[in-house]
Amino acid sequence: MRELKKELWPHRVVVDVEPKKQESWLEENMGPMCVRWYAAGYGLKKSTYYFRDERDATWFALRWA
Repeated sequence: MRELKKELWPHRVVVDVEPKKQESWLEENMGPMCVRWYAAGYGLKKSTYYFRDERDATWFALRWA
């Protein structure tokens, strides 16, 4: 799995795989990828998302985790 620079993307959320739904929700609520969030890895059962802001990571985790 790809690890991102912790200085740029300090907050990580691992959730069950539903990338199309999750990424659509992220784009609608947080804008395009690489600004406030980043999708870094898809496993067989889990997806990993990184966030610049702790509030964004918490909001996403409350919705999808």
